[in-house]
Amino acid sequence: MKKINSDYKQYYLLAFIILLGFLARLFFQVGHIFSDDAYYSNFCYTLLNGDFGKDYLGYPVFPLRAAFIGLISISMMIFWTNQFATVFFPFAFSLLNILLAYNLTRLLTDNHKISITAAFLTAFFPTDIIFATIGFPDLINVFLINLGIFFLLKSYFQKRNFWTFAGGISFFLSMQFKGNIY
Repeated sequence: MKKINSDYKQYYLLAFIILLGFLARLFFQVGHIFSDDAYYSNFCYTLLNGDFGKDYLGYPVFPLRAAFIGLISISMMIFWTNQFATVFFPFAFSLLNILLAYNLTRLLTDNHKISITAAFLTAFFPTDIIFATIGFPDLINVFLINLGIFFLLKSYFQKRNFWTFAGGISFFLSMQFKGNIY
């Protein structure tokens, strides 16, 4: 009985940290900074209107980040063409990064206190907070890379190849958002 109550307390604390991270991102919301995010918004808008890349000037974004442009276009179809639609997915993936930091640390250390600390630090990491409120593909890419690492480690610890394939798929998806060297 004591173990069950302890597990619930851990998850309540994690949920509270995610809520605090959500509130921090709302409070420090930046919005469009008229750089890459404005170009991405334009690409998404042109994709919705059937004239993708029309009048593209060639800087500062790479138009083949099709997964990000497609994802934000879907968001624009759901939430209309506005700033909220352009930051919905970066914001959501930023919150998922908090949960992933907890789970990845828990997998590596099997220590709840260290895992909660990792989640707390991720929830209040300034770069993560700022990038969660602008239309950049970076946080989605970071999430997918970390998810791939999580799956590879899980495959190693559990000795199951399924997780290796999931990690590879995650790495492949990350490359569709932004090319990085792992």
